[in-house]
Amino acid sequence: MAVAFQPSQTIGRGDLQLFLNNCHGFQTNASEITYALYFVSPGPPLTENLIGDPARIPVNPVVGEYYASLTVPPGSSLGTYRIRWTFRENINSPLQQAVQEFAVVTAT
Repeated sequence: MAVAFQPSQTIGRGDLQLFLNNCHGFQTNASEITYALYFVSPGPPLTENLIGDPARIPVNPVVGEYYASLTVPPGSSLGTYRIRWTFRENINSPLQQAVQEFAVVTAT
């Protein structure tokens, strides 16, 4: 896992982002897109614990680019987290998901 943040750090463009392309390789906006954040309990067994709203709305600065905009709470548990993107290309397309892992680590 190469992406790590510290408590109280602001996450924005260039951090947790998703780029969507259509079947022709051109960047395209989704007809529907949300994301949810999860803390991954180390287990065993590993479990995902939802943090807040299960359907957060990402920022969409240009066609095909989306990113999560949030601040890591100061009291966040250290460890592994997941952002789960849920989207559909067209109104009649099936829902798809993409998952990214990141960590919250102590301040250096």
